[in-house]
Amino acid sequence: MADYYLVEAKKANEWVVKLEGARCASAKCKTQDEAIAKAIALSKEKGFEKVVVKQSDGKTSTVKV
Repeated sequence: MADYYLVEAKKANEWVVKLEGARCASAKCKTQDEAIAKAIALSKEKGFEKVVVKQSDGKTSTVKV
């Protein structure tokens, strides 16, 4: 099952919500909290169970939907 990923963009103050393996972003948000909320909403629509957050320092964390 695919997951939605949040990636801290290289451009300052932007978080990108992407479906795993997708080329294009599903959403771009100004804050991490906004991006998490959007990713959770998209995940619920698709029946996914988690959202993966990737920090710019390479660390990851998981948010259950």
